[in-house]
Amino acid sequence: MFLLLAPASVASMDLAGYSQGEYGRGPTAIFGFCIVVLFFLLGMGPQMISKPSVFGTYWAYVFPLAALSSVAVKYAASKGTRGAEGLAWAFVGIATAALCTVFFRMMWFQVGVCNETEFWGDPIVIEWQKRQMSGKEAAFTMAEMRLHRQFSGPSGKTDEASKRASDEDRQDHATGRSGVLAEERENGLSV
Repeated sequence: MFLLLAPASVASMDLAGYSQGEYGRGPTAIFGFCIVVLFFLLGMGPQMISKPSVFGTYWAYVFPLAALSSVAVKYAASKGTRGAEGLAWAFVGIATAALCTVFFRMMWFQVGVCNETEFWGDPIVIEWQKRQMSGKEAAFTMAEMRLHRQFSGPSGKTDEASKRASDEDRQDHATGRSGVLAEERENGLSV
């Protein structure tokens, strides 16, 4: 939803550019719309605490806020009032805080991935596995994968059966056959 700020912010700067950088009614109205949308989105609360579903998800918070702070700076330069300058400093501060928050959140998650306590899910492989299996089997397999990662601990070692299944998963992934059903393993069928 934060992506809604970027096009409107760029449109405000572009419209002001047609009048030699002066903010008339049109660019100011779009800038005001951006401010209202920003406060609405901040009221909904950014989802920074939850694990990212795909790599780079949180960076969508950064560039729309950077565009909005650019509009605020151009608006302050155009109007030259203390209120406009204070607003510009506030938006630059918000954009900088968002950049730092996203950077440290992604670093925290990356450290977890390196320590094998977190996992980057590959959305292409996951979608391929879902299409290879019917609805219930896919949900069971995805839940099974999450449980295995959750209970295997940081070293990835649980009991001998889990280790063997994990080795089979790695072998299946290396050969491109990662969509093996859990039922086939339980019944002793090899693929």
